[in-house]
Amino acid sequence: MGKMNKITIAASGVVLALVCGASLFTDVAMAQTQQLNTLKNARQYTVYRGKNNITGDRNFLEPTQAPVISDIDVDSNYIYVGTDDRYVYRLDMKNVDLLPERIFEIADSWIRAIEISPDGGTMAVLSQNGELKIRNLNTNDWIDISEGGIDSKMKGAHALVYSPDGKQIAVTCNKGQGNGAALNSSVYIYSIENSASKDIRKFVVRLDQILPAPMGSRTALAFSNSGEMLAVGGNDGTFVLYDVKNRPARVIESLKFNQKSSRRVRAFAFNKSDTLLAVGGDKDEIELWNIGNLDNISLVNGLTLPPQSQGNNSDGVIRPSRNNGNNSAGKVFALNFCESENYLVSGDSLNRVLLWDVATQTLLADGKGHRGTVTCLKYLAEDPLDPIGSKSPCIFSGSFDTTVIKWKFE
Repeated sequence: MGKMNKITIAASGVVLALVCGASLFTDVAMAQTQQLNTLKNARQYTVYRGKNNITGDRNFLEPTQAPVISDIDVDSNYIYVGTDDRYVYRLDMKNVDLLPERIFEIADSWIRAIEISPDGGTMAVLSQNGELKIRNLNTNDWIDISEGGIDSKMKGAHALVYSPDGKQIAVTCNKGQGNGAALNSSVYIYSIENSASKDIRKFVVRLDQILPAPMGSRTALAFSNSGEMLAVGGNDGTFVLYDVKNRPARVIESLKFNQKSSRRVRAFAFNKSDTLLAVGGDKDEIELWNIGNLDNISLVNGLTLPPQSQGNNSDGVIRPSRNNGNNSAGKVFALNFCESENYLVSGDSLNRVLLWDVATQTLLADGKGHRGTVTCLKYLAEDPLDPIGSKSPCIFSGSFDTTVIKWKFE
């Protein structure tokens, strides 16, 4: 693997190191500055801290249990968090001690997905009951995309994603009830104009097309980095690659996750060159599909999740995972490729953030810190809190334990 450097993943104030290849991050600006420093302290943000200490609604009645995190996204100042208690929270990235702020509420449904546009000007929010709203982050105004018409009938919405150029939003719609049943297992694609405008009235958003497919409820969604492909996965283990470069979109190929049985697809990740697709879900393996030649798509290999480590999983220590005979290897809920397309990060139901070398199929780091399923990940090539000129990569992870952890590398 060439010259060896250290990587440190830290959580809850504990810092340990392990060895991996120097090619982990290929960001040119970072390579020209200096070697990354060891993390001095961990940053862990908590959404729920107990009774009557969340700002926003003074008459808020405490839930019977703490809200769980379903999705996160990050800009230069804030972490945005969607939860199952109907709220979007905003956390100050610079101050872990500040209480989270409620900025949005859905009346009777989970916040399923949050996505900040590539230009940083807007944030799309999707709830399970089918509400899709876009917030202008410059003015804090909202526009409701799901008001009226066919859009208002979406049921069982689960995932959304911006295209890399920010000109489209894709949204999954799962099995519906009543009127929504007619839109069973659909993907809506919206076209967006003027998304960076500071005047909310200049937004133009329209329903461009609906993509049906022969599969169960759709649970995973991802654009390729070129924006020309869309991956859609479902509960029955089927996933479809669409060519969305032209209208109407066409199916490139329908594929099967876990050939031996039907297992839910929960997460996708395209590598930077769009030659490799990582697929994760209700299986103890992350499948790696070669999509460099769309006429010959093939399953090349897989990354086998280790069984749960022995010992305390909440102490932040990175240690080799060993099979103690009592635990399964879990399910994969989130995937992100790092700047170098050889390195992949996964989040799973055993509360772990795992770092993989896909070229050698090697587990490089097993990060502990969360006390619940890791549901979402956000990789940033440059940590917004680092000083100018010394920006280093980081990973944010959100969990059912109501916390967000920022992981740093050395």
